[in-house]
Amino acid sequence: ITRRTEHGFDIEGKTALHLACEYGNFGIVKYLTQHGSRPFDSDADGNYPLHLACREGHCDIVNYLLEVKPVSVSTQNGDKKLPIELLIESDCDQDSLVYTEAFWRLLVASPPTF
Repeated sequence: ITRRTEHGFDIEGKTALHLACEYGNFGIVKYLTQHGSRPFDSDADGNYPLHLACREGHCDIVNYLLEVKPVSVSTQNGDKKLPIELLIESDCDQDSLVYTEAFWRLLVASPPTF
């Protein structure tokens, strides 16, 4: 059972958008972002919705968020991981076109500094 707080977050600090990104429900992600959900809220572990989509390998959601919403790709979560690092570590098929597109979008949005 998930307990809701007065501000729309669950006890782990996740919003409906966090949960939709984590569980890969593209339709709900699209609906929520089109109806005012903000991808800028972090959960109790410092994850933004983008972090969760990357961690779970939901490349279609990663691409959508990067295309339609300005999201921070250079913010580390509580484990000091960037979204691109989480995507690389995910179980996503790294030979797929959708993975390549997500990786490229993340890289272009926050190029490494040497």
